[in-house]
Amino acid sequence: MKRALCFIVLGLGLLPLNGCGSDDDGGTGDPVSACKELMKVTCSKFFGCLSKEEQMAAAAIIGNNEADCNTKFSANCTTEMTKCDSGETYSSSAASECLSQFKALSCAEFTGDNTSQPAACDQVCK
Repeated sequence: MKRALCFIVLGLGLLPLNGCGSDDDGGTGDPVSACKELMKVTCSKFFGCLSKEEQMAAAAIIGNNEADCNTKFSANCTTEMTKCDSGETYSSSAASECLSQFKALSCAEFTGDNTSQPAACDQVCK
């Protein structure tokens, strides 16, 4: 469970999903919506992969249920919190691929020792 919580801490910082501009490359066009979708997937993984005991132990962080988790985590999905660094441009196709790769994580990957983010997430802001 601690590994999964570590993953979410990474996950919350994993999406600088907006930009100093948009390259409109056919992917996830709205950075805030992409961030909210990632948080939704993250919460789904928490409540689908963790045992009830692990969920209860982490309730202060992840909330009491999936809806509570979504509310808590999506609050960080603001334009200011998701913007790319100065000089970088948001890639909507990379954001879409990041979401796809994150959704594809198995429970073992989500809760396991490997807490690295999916490779495409490193390309969202370039």
